[in-house]
Amino acid sequence: MNSEQNLTAEKEIARLANLPQAKYASERESVAKRLGFRPEFLDIEVDRQRGCAVDTGLKQKKQNGEDGAAPHRKFDDLEPDAERANGAEHEAAGAAPEAQTVEPPSGAAEFSRLAKLSLVEYDRERQAVADRLGLRVATVDAEVRKLRGDSTDAAAGEGLIFPERAPWPEKVDGAELLNEMARTFRRFIVLPKHADDALALWIAFTYFADVVEVAPILAAVSPEKRCGKTTLLALLNRLANRTLAASSISPAALFRAVEKWSPSLLIDEADAFLRDNEELRGILNSGHTRDTAFVIRTVGEDFEPRRFSTWGPKAIALIGHLPDTLTDRSVVVELRRKSAAERVEKLRHAGDFEPIVRRCLRFANDNREAIRRGRPSIPEELHDRAGDNWEPLLAIADVAGGDWPTKARQAASVLSGTTPDGDSAKVELLRDIQALFGGRLAGREAVSSAELVELLTEDKTGRWAEFSHGKALTQRQLARLLRPFGIIPGSVRLADSTPKGYRVEAFNDAFTRYLPPFDPPHRHNPIGTPLVADKPSATERGVLRIEHPPQPNRDATCGGVADENPPPSETEAL
Repeated sequence: MNSEQNLTAEKEIARLANLPQAKYASERESVAKRLGFRPEFLDIEVDRQRGCAVDTGLKQKKQNGEDGAAPHRKFDDLEPDAERANGAEHEAAGAAPEAQTVEPPSGAAEFSRLAKLSLVEYDRERQAVADRLGLRVATVDAEVRKLRGDSTDAAAGEGLIFPERAPWPEKVDGAELLNEMARTFRRFIVLPKHADDALALWIAFTYFADVVEVAPILAAVSPEKRCGKTTLLALLNRLANRTLAASSISPAALFRAVEKWSPSLLIDEADAFLRDNEELRGILNSGHTRDTAFVIRTVGEDFEPRRFSTWGPKAIALIGHLPDTLTDRSVVVELRRKSAAERVEKLRHAGDFEPIVRRCLRFANDNREAIRRGRPSIPEELHDRAGDNWEPLLAIADVAGGDWPTKARQAASVLSGTTPDGDSAKVELLRDIQALFGGRLAGREAVSSAELVELLTEDKTGRWAEFSHGKALTQRQLARLLRPFGIIPGSVRLADSTPKGYRVEAFNDAFTRYLPPFDPPHRHNPIGTPLVADKPSATERGVLRIEHPPQPNRDATCGGVADENPPPSETEAL
């Protein structure tokens, strides 16, 4: 690259560095192509010009022009004139082409020359030099990295150092430690009731992650920005064990970081990249239970399968809600924006948290075996997965003593107890149908599909009135939602007809398995009419049931009454 080319590139980079980001994004591809190098390296030079931190850890490509980048210039175009002339004389003499291998001294000199180039210049030359020396590009990169002191190592970036802290020298009162951590969260963040207790327990859990079997995700969600999510993660970063904070992370970086460092991973701004990244969600899901906290990936030139751990504490902050599968594995703290009347301290003005961290270390050292053996009682309000999430937190509360066993179970019931919020459409449908069977349809043995849909969609502001693209739920959609529960439509006998519909008793199993106990005096049907159980004897263990369902009349001339399992043709007709 001659001095004129260098000057042109420097001017372009300086110009781009002064552009707004949107304008820069619109020009980067064309400028990179004109200058003859990849857009990624243009980004690096522009960031350097702007004074930004530069991540030089870009993946190497094996082919020129890959991913739409402009092809690299040939090395011959960049050689000094003397070398080019020598090559021309050699070629004119009809000599056989040189072997592509080069003696070590020449290779060493070439590597030394490349190590002195800027990243942009090196990117232009690396492929051609590799071809000339008869080497793979990765080998050239590795040799240049050695000479540069690994300054451009793709695995580098900023090295991580987890500070070594000495445990507190004296025995720690667990209840008082948890109380202090709960007070600390209330000092800096506006929190819903019981969230401070849950956060204190989760912090303690990060020090016991090596002895528990479930790693509940801590999810900090909010409806809007400026609700304290980043402040919460910053406080977690100061209190939790071996923290690694990031505002973006790739699937590969996640499992490699967990495998290498076993950190408490704190992910901010997850709404920007998590929802559309199925691989990342799958890896986060896999880290919930120790037995399944692994992913398999191939590594090296031989593509050897290797197992990577995904086990460890993880906290995720985002605007909106986590995907259902992650929510199911999380203790969710719903943050809200601070009102004008509420006052909290600024975290940046806080003092030293080192004493709390050291006391956590001592508490963990003294009670590790007690937590490993702990089998805490789980509140009945928690479904199975929520009970799993809270098991390590409740074990810590039981060992800490004081009023923490009670406080922890109250927090679990309030934050993770059975609630309609977050239910899938199928479970919400079951809940609304159960409400109808206890109210408008009480005492009925069967209901037609048409009537059930009409009642569900009667509330024009409800979910079912605008179920799909603003249109009301249909009978076919109703059947599709109920089918996974084994509830199949068929011909039912009503007073004066045998339409397609559902026998009430067919819902009993799904009600028992997927819904909380039915409480008629406190529930409301989809259109807001209070429910009163007409027949208390029709319920068992709080679940609405039909104990004596009608039997199909096989001898009657009407002939349209179906068994519990109608022929496939009847089902498909809906």
